Amino acid sequence: MTIKELLRARRLASVRARKADTPKRREIEFDLISAIAKKLRRIRKRDDASGAGEPATKAEAERFKLS
Repeated sequence: MTIKELLRARRLASVRARKADTPKRREIEFDLISAIAKKLRRIRKRDDASGAGEPATKAEAERFKLS
């Protein structure tokens, strides 16, 4: 995923967290936001910007999949 895609996923997860009807659902969304933030930090810490456009692994792509 690109930085742009990660930022969009984070924004949507934040909206879903605010609208969550159960504490468990809210917690799941905040966990997703945390995972996205970690990925963004890793990308931003890289010395060269070439890593920003790399696709995520299949597992990461599934986790960040927006429905």
